[in-house]
Amino acid sequence: MFFMKSFVIIVFYAGVIYTVNFYFVDIEGLLFRQFMEQGDLDIPEHVLLESLDQMRYWSKFSLLFSVFIYVVKAFLVASLLYAGLFFADSHENQPLSRLFHVAVYAESILVIAVLIKILVISSGNFSYDAFMKYYPLSAINFFDAAGLHQVFVYPLQLLNAFELVYMVLLIYFLKEEVELPLLKSSRIVLSSYGVGMVCWVVLVMFLTLNVM
Repeated sequence: MFFMKSFVIIVFYAGVIYTVNFYFVDIEGLLFRQFMEQGDLDIPEHVLLESLDQMRYWSKFSLLFSVFIYVVKAFLVASLLYAGLFFADSHENQPLSRLFHVAVYAESILVIAVLIKILVISSGNFSYDAFMKYYPLSAINFFDAAGLHQVFVYPLQLLNAFELVYMVLLIYFLKEEVELPLLKSSRIVLSSYGVGMVCWVVLVMFLTLNVM
């Protein structure tokens, strides 16, 4: 029951983002604007058209991709929370589906962040690269994103107000679902999701540095 309810919520998240993005963001226009700004790039017209055709094709499956990504992320976050409960000796009679539900509920604030990003992009003069690098209320907005080394883009995007609220929501919903004291719930989230996020950022930076 928990999983089915959570899955319905995930489909709703993905559907809202897909619909708003479809009506408000012209990806092709962003790409063309970027190519116009970088006029020194010698790209044959047929290569550009083929790339756009491929983008149109895969965009048909973007809703399914979004649902899949949300499910995987919620499962990973739930697994981290379960590990935190295990080491805190509070895991008994706590199914993973309940923690999956916690992760899905907390994800709502990050969905709002994506919607704000889409609306800001739709009302501004952004290139495709700027669209990919921009994240509302994040540390990256204090830097020149165009001149920023690629390895620092993701960490600075992740350092944002919405991520902080996301952790607060994880603490709150874990407290409510598992019936833990607030202090203990905070410790579990920080020692599980917090540590996991730091490891993930380090991994992304390492991979970025080695594929550039």
